[in-house]
Amino acid sequence: MSRTFDPPPHFFNPDDKRSYLLTVFLSTPLVTLAVPTESGGFRLFPFPHQTGIYALYLTEAPLSEVIPPQLRTGDLPDDEVASLEFQLVYIGKTSGKGRLRGRLGDHYRKVDSRQGLSVDRILVRYLVIEHDWNTLFAEYHLIEAPELSAQPPPPWNTNGFGMHAPGAGRPGKLTKPPDHFDVLYPPKK
Repeated sequence: MSRTFDPPPHFFNPDDKRSYLLTVFLSTPLVTLAVPTESGGFRLFPFPHQTGIYALYLTEAPLSEVIPPQLRTGDLPDDEVASLEFQLVYIGKTSGKGRLRGRLGDHYRKVDSRQGLSVDRILVRYLVIEHDWNTLFAEYHLIEAPELSAQPPPPWNTNGFGMHAPGAGRPGKLTKPPDHFDVLYPPKK
């Protein structure tokens, strides 16, 4: 499911950074997390070595079934995206020494190591942002934006998917809830 954000016509508030962020972010083209290789496998899309924010979308069908490989090496054409069924599942950021390519590579490996999930079902929208405090601002506002998700926050932001899941590894919680990422998508054996 794709959502759009339409600011009010004939109106601009230069102090409304949240609306500007949504407008710019939603106008950024989607790319695939995984790019097909000639051997029939996949590799990580060549994301930039810069800080920024990103959103992951889970498609209903594997992308290799609906988008030709030659169209998956860059920004996806709007007409190809229009035919896809997908939902926002995660919003993240990089900061400090973190870079989009490294963080999205971590997510690629996590998704690739799970049952019932494939890197061939993940779309990405990303935006390079230069300063750490700007990435914190952007991530917060995107996670809470009803314009992006029918019920914010996106499901994987609260179910243990992230690289730094709150409370991960701490004693005292032996069972995971049924909607936890590890329960929904157990590691491959």
